[in-house]
Amino acid sequence: MSMGLCRTAFAEDTGREEKQAYQAYEVIEDEITSLTDEKTYDIELDYSTMDEAAVCLVRMGESYLTMKIIDDSGNVIATVGAADMQPKRWVYIKNPRNDSAVAHYTITMSGQNYIQDSGQFRVIYGNKKYVESMISGAENATPIEWFTNTEDNFFHTRYTPNGNECWYRFTAEKSTATVTLLGKHPETRFKIVQADSLAIEYDSNDPINYGAHKSKFCGAFSCGEKDKVNNLNVGQEYFLIIYTPEKFTPLNFVEDTINVSVGMPHMAMGMTEWIHASKQITVSPSAYTDIVIPVGDFGDTIPHNAYATRIDFSSDGRYSDIEYWRFMTPSGTYWNKLGKFGISMAIDYQKDADASKNTRVEGDWKIGCKASLSTKTIVPRIYINYMYELGD
Repeated sequence: MSMGLCRTAFAEDTGREEKQAYQAYEVIEDEITSLTDEKTYDIELDYSTMDEAAVCLVRMGESYLTMKIIDDSGNVIATVGAADMQPKRWVYIKNPRNDSAVAHYTITMSGQNYIQDSGQFRVIYGNKKYVESMISGAENATPIEWFTNTEDNFFHTRYTPNGNECWYRFTAEKSTATVTLLGKHPETRFKIVQADSLAIEYDSNDPINYGAHKSKFCGAFSCGEKDKVNNLNVGQEYFLIIYTPEKFTPLNFVEDTINVSVGMPHMAMGMTEWIHASKQITVSPSAYTDIVIPVGDFGDTIPHNAYATRIDFSSDGRYSDIEYWRFMTPSGTYWNKLGKFGISMAIDYQKDADASKNTRVEGDWKIGCKASLSTKTIVPRIYINYMYELGD
């Protein structure tokens, strides 16, 4: 259904719709209706009220969009895309002249791809000082996909809220969603609220959810917010609201991105160091000698939610001392396949399955090995490749 063109002006201090001489920013709401559809808008930027303007694009549907900004000489001065990983974008435009006159620009909107009845968008333009307000609030709740780990369908906010709320909407595909936010600012929090009633399902700022504040295993980021939100209704729409309880910096806009996923846990690759057995064992060519090697350090360097994908075996002896080896996982009841010494062995890992079906790294690993030619005394050691939940 076409939403049509709608323009709205917002006042500087109150944020309410008002008719007055100076407006902090204006909004264009419209939609692309096909892959070949193109929309054109003429806008004015009044530099008598600002030194620099911002033009923002918010993708409100699932179609990927491109916005071009053209000056009054016909030059394309900026191209901005709102796709899956960055659904909210903005660009700054300095005063093209030394005077404080109104500058005229043309905006064209087109689709990089088009999904039927899902080409809605918002273009917001005005004083750069208010760029966070321009892209915040429920009116800018852009749709996000349920994160599956089978593809990289997480996204980046490209900014950290600092006094306003950053809204997204999603449809629950399971009754439990893992929400993972990774960023630079530990003040960041999130809420999950029902889209129809705005009833709060979860708030990471609630003291009972203190464990959601993360400072380890955050990948390239320094901190995060992560927790499982239970009792969601499958097929129901919810809002994800990213916010900070209060301003944490006097800056008007904090352009530090947050990596966001909602759905399955967001996994990353890791590996242990070599983990040695606590004692020597004597191995012979005639039978396997087994030993238990405990793995885990209470979440210090190995995440609690780490799941094994491959295991390697070695010892402090010569490479030729051992001919075969085998292993049993911490929760296993049988020996896994025999391996030639020096060959690592894969462990079944299903990235789209429930984590309980995978093998946790933490626990007691049982290792068995057989000497090649003669009895030897060795200290076995293993290291394990794994996938772990970011923000563990």
